[in-house]
Amino acid sequence: MNRRELPLETLQQWMLTAIAHPGGIRAGLDAAQRATGIHAEHLSSLISPSQWQSSAERLAVYNDAYFARLLACMVELFPATAELLGLEAFQALAARYLVTHPPTSYSLHHLPDTFEAHLQSRLPDDDPLAICVLDMLRLERAIDRVFDGPGLEEQTLVPLHEKLASVQLDELLASRLVLHPSLQILELRSAVSHFYTQFRKQQRRELPAIFNAPESLALIRRHYIVQRVPLSPAEHLLIRAAQQHPLVSELLEHLGELAESQQRDHKLAETALAELRPIMARLAETGVFCDLHFQQRD
Repeated sequence: MNRRELPLETLQQWMLTAIAHPGGIRAGLDAAQRATGIHAEHLSSLISPSQWQSSAERLAVYNDAYFARLLACMVELFPATAELLGLEAFQALAARYLVTHPPTSYSLHHLPDTFEAHLQSRLPDDDPLAICVLDMLRLERAIDRVFDGPGLEEQTLVPLHEKLASVQLDELLASRLVLHPSLQILELRSAVSHFYTQFRKQQRRELPAIFNAPESLALIRRHYIVQRVPLSPAEHLLIRAAQQHPLVSELLEHLGELAESQQRDHKLAETALAELRPIMARLAETGVFCDLHFQQRD
């Protein structure tokens, strides 16, 4: 068989199937045969052997390099998670993930889309280190989403905390809260944000300090920099409520109903109502709440 006799598309499919198979080059050649009909016995006519390597050994170089690149990409996407777990242990987890979830998109940016779910099904739910690894993974994914998401860099806005300082109560009740378009909210079971900061600054990392320390974070992008805003439980509740009820009057009504109920967060709703102005002012100053839209008066 002469490779020049084959359609280019068939040859490309054969080679991609062979070098991208997670089971190695022999399994890849079998899969390529099933996909294209090109039998492995024709390998030497498609890939010439060299003085030192057979055709299969030459092709295996690309198979090895393919997965090495995918592993390197996973480390690049989750550098702090790899640091937290240890590079070898992280690469072992990533390799098992890639075997069962090979890339299907033209962009490697989508490579880890199901990595968190994969790890959740395999790591013990009550192990402190496993909890930290999953939290760090979620944090790094959220940072990427915020960085690549929408922003307000091209817009000039009057700082919301200045508006809040002068707005009258009736105007506030009739206004609509605008949350930052890049906003992501995270509830984490361990204090991985501090570890992430130490990692980025190349400071000494203190792993035991992050175990069993739940934290809530708001992530936004300001001036093309992703900022992590620590949230109190009441602030977290207020943001969640504002996402569903941006009209301030409806937001207060919702919080009032929650405060009078016997649901889990009724105490937090009471706190949010009692400290509404200062909480809103802080969230406005950090940029989480970025504007108020006032209704036009007749």
